[in-house]
Amino acid sequence: MHVSPNQIQPCGGSGIPSLTLWSNNPLTQSFQWLNTTKVKDYASGSSGYIDPYGRPCQALAPDCSPFNAGGCPDNPCYHCGDGVNGNPFCEIPYPLNSDQRSCVSKSYYGPYSNCFSQSAYTTSFNKCVNSIGGFKNLYAKKAFHGRLSYTSPDWFMSDSFQWCCTCGISNPHTGSADDTHYLAISASAVQTQYSNGTLTATGTAQQTVHVDRYSGNLIVDSCSSGSSDEGTIASNDMFGLLGMANGSIGDLANQYCSLLTSISNAWGSPLSPVAGVNYVITQDGPNAWHLEWWVDCTKSDDSVVSLLRESLTVDLSAGTLQHQSWDLQPCSDCGTYQTGNTVYAYSGTSFQMTMEGHFSSSSCQQTNDTYTTVSGQLSNTYTSADVKADIIKLLKTWDLTDDNLYPIRTDLDVTIGPLVTYNEKVGIPQIGIDCSGSIDPGFDGSIIGKPLPKNFNHWWDQTHQNWNMNGCDSLVDPECHLPSYLSTYGAWSDSPIDKSGNPQGCHVPAATQWVNNWDAAQLPEGPFQAYNWWEWSTPSTCNSNGPSPLADNYMWVCEWVEQRIRRPSWNWARPCAGDRYLVMPQSASCILNFSQSTYSGTPINSTWGQLAQLWSAVKNFWGNPPAMQNTINLVSPGNFQNNDVVLVYDTGNSGVDGMWKVSVNSSTQLLFTPANLIISGSQIDPPPADAPMVAKVRFPNAPVICGRNYVVAQTGNNPVILSLEQPHYLVDGDKVYAQTGNSGLSYPISATVTLIDDYTVALNINTTATIQYLYSAGSPDWKWDNSTPLGTFTAIHGTLNNRGIGEYNRMITQQGTYNTSDVCDSSSFCPSLGPAPTLPQPVYFFSTCSQYCLPYTNPCATNVIYCSPMTRSFAAGAYVPFDNVILDSIYGTYWGCQIQAAMDDLLFEAPPGCQLPWMEDDGTCNSGQYPHRDQFEAICVKPVGSPALPAGAATIGCPTQQSCGLPPTGYGEGPYIIWAPWQLAINEAGCICEGGEFAEQYVNNLASCPNPNFEYGL
Repeated sequence: MHVSPNQIQPCGGSGIPSLTLWSNNPLTQSFQWLNTTKVKDYASGSSGYIDPYGRPCQALAPDCSPFNAGGCPDNPCYHCGDGVNGNPFCEIPYPLNSDQRSCVSKSYYGPYSNCFSQSAYTTSFNKCVNSIGGFKNLYAKKAFHGRLSYTSPDWFMSDSFQWCCTCGISNPHTGSADDTHYLAISASAVQTQYSNGTLTATGTAQQTVHVDRYSGNLIVDSCSSGSSDEGTIASNDMFGLLGMANGSIGDLANQYCSLLTSISNAWGSPLSPVAGVNYVITQDGPNAWHLEWWVDCTKSDDSVVSLLRESLTVDLSAGTLQHQSWDLQPCSDCGTYQTGNTVYAYSGTSFQMTMEGHFSSSSCQQTNDTYTTVSGQLSNTYTSADVKADIIKLLKTWDLTDDNLYPIRTDLDVTIGPLVTYNEKVGIPQIGIDCSGSIDPGFDGSIIGKPLPKNFNHWWDQTHQNWNMNGCDSLVDPECHLPSYLSTYGAWSDSPIDKSGNPQGCHVPAATQWVNNWDAAQLPEGPFQAYNWWEWSTPSTCNSNGPSPLADNYMWVCEWVEQRIRRPSWNWARPCAGDRYLVMPQSASCILNFSQSTYSGTPINSTWGQLAQLWSAVKNFWGNPPAMQNTINLVSPGNFQNNDVVLVYDTGNSGVDGMWKVSVNSSTQLLFTPANLIISGSQIDPPPADAPMVAKVRFPNAPVICGRNYVVAQTGNNPVILSLEQPHYLVDGDKVYAQTGNSGLSYPISATVTLIDDYTVALNINTTATIQYLYSAGSPDWKWDNSTPLGTFTAIHGTLNNRGIGEYNRMITQQGTYNTSDVCDSSSFCPSLGPAPTLPQPVYFFSTCSQYCLPYTNPCATNVIYCSPMTRSFAAGAYVPFDNVILDSIYGTYWGCQIQAAMDDLLFEAPPGCQLPWMEDDGTCNSGQYPHRDQFEAICVKPVGSPALPAGAATIGCPTQQSCGLPPTGYGEGPYIIWAPWQLAINEAGCICEGGEFAEQYVNNLASCPNPNFEYGL
């Protein structure tokens, strides 16, 4: 085959080998271990053991579920162990390890060990595995332990407020979330008491704790408290002071307002003044205030002086709060002494509270002084990067490159797959509670969900939750459909669906933990990373609420592997050749009937049945019927104009079918004269139709040849008969150029075509010159005429702007409830809110298109595209990396990606139909009236210099945010499928193997039958 030396090359720079689906490479063999796990037979009440089964859960099932036999407590309830409704027994709340029989042979790791015995059989593994298409998914889940720093902006302190706490605002926090958590906290407290300057008692306490990174357990590293005089300073009281180190700058505003209320109750305020009290209020910044209370005192000489009795100073930006108080000195004439001075100070990872208390006796002979200091320190950072590193450790427990360990899947449970986690709970460091910590032996930080070796047959997980996602109808309100409920516990890793049609296993025998079907209803399809994301509504007419935040402090990740399905690349010479028969579906009209008249003017009117008989008689009598003028009557008014180029097809009359220039007689009647025939219907491959149709042609002037069609044989000289290298779409009367080349002289000759067959034409020229190839006037450079697979694919991806949306909603709420007239006094003003917020962009899941390359180099290996937070060593794989995201503890984080190995035909428009249903085939050749649209290698951008796409063509990539779509809305109703290209490929392969109606179209789109003995067309 001739190709342009400038033609686009495969993206890997290599040739395109044929696709190998079967191989005779040697096999490896290994002994197989069979699962022999048994569980107690509770139904019989015996001590025997039986094969595992899903055990019903009564506790969480609604009254209308079959497990409660029609409702409780009024109707008979389900009784565990009595076999009601065919269920042997139930578990509340979950099964125990003791339910399983102890292993007498090989056991394997996991929280609930399975038993295995070695069989006499061997398992064969093919080293060369290649299937039609499919996917693998692997999930990991990790808790983001720890707490924020003392002064994190995500405590959302007020940026501006009035001194009396009536109005305040928090400005938008639209920057990056604070993703630095601290796992450890230490605190110390010291209190000393003096009497007349002499130390009389000392109390101390200290504690250091940390949260284990993998279990979430709170571990006490050190802890002590003591007192030199328990009667004066209690050790327990000292230990309780350490709890102050658990606070944050977010507490300061509340502490300030609480102190203000307490002081005002005693001394009044400008809002409710007390006689003899003066007030001083100074604003030192948007969120900084200094308040003083001065009280009149009458001296012995009857003069009046003003004495400072209380002061309150707050600066939220600096993280400080100070409260001071003074009292009258008993033995002094209006003299004062300071009775208290308390300071709170937060700074990054440090906290300190200092407090002084002073007392003077009435005789001024006795003074008591108390000094207290509490200090806190945060340490041991845990960040987004650390969580992702732990996630990667989990994912690495599975070798996704091994198709024998984890075979390529072709099912549609696209949000159910193996799940790997740490055995953990969410841990937040807290201090001053007790010295024992909170170590739960049920959470040991071990990894759960590691795969079985590939020569083990499957795994029983007795704690796996099986949910009934169909729900049930309420007994109280028949119009109300209750949502899904936890149905049973326990499933095999490769078990099929349950009797309610809900999946239980994950189609991967080696899995030891997998996503349950309720979680699967919340998860998006494909690769993603999410944290504190959304919980979607499950099917329920009783609950119309939409998705709600799921703040569980867990990060979820899905690693995705998708087998690349071989498709042609997009031909940038299009529209050309056969594209000139494409119609505008929106212009199509159904034909009611038609009439024909000869040049003598004798009309022939007919119904469809009569017309068929008449047409047959005319052909039999005349051989070639005389030229006719056609009148077409439409079922409903059309939108045609004089001289529109239209296609009439599926009338069953070769004198009517064809491409015409139309004359419009009325909105429901069109006229076609013989002079306006462009192409006879006998030479056209029309669009599929379910009734006689007429429609405007989309590309009537498209070049009749896409690039160059080279000559393989030439005979005659008038006319010249040419055998061509490729099949063509030429018809009688087409104008082409014949490129000659004799003795170094090359020139084109204009010629008119007469069709002989799909590879042979006659040219009405008289020449003995050797013709090299044919081409069309107006066609682009022949280098663009290329549909060879190039290896390109795309990934559309993006981060949902949760923080931007959340802050927008918070600002809207703040504006809706804010009252600027709610001032403290006539001289104060509430802070200005500023302009109304605008909804941020982008708010879409997928806003970016990235183009990648996977060369067709290794026909034995499965060619896969994998999207992951880490690289893997696939024999033939292309890596799509995760975007870097910051885990947002307040609003959550979501990044998603969709692999697009193929895209729809950019010129496809569903053909019009007159009858219902008019459906596109799903590739099986059994489900539609017209073939599935062609698929091509996906691209994000046009190649440099390539011809522009015609008007009406589909867009490529994500040129606008909107073109990539809003987040899916089907979650909560079961595994939500956005795309499953392997299903189409498998369907097409089956159609081809069976010689189905559309097999030829699917073969041309590079689909194939995987049977090695099958050859299409034989």
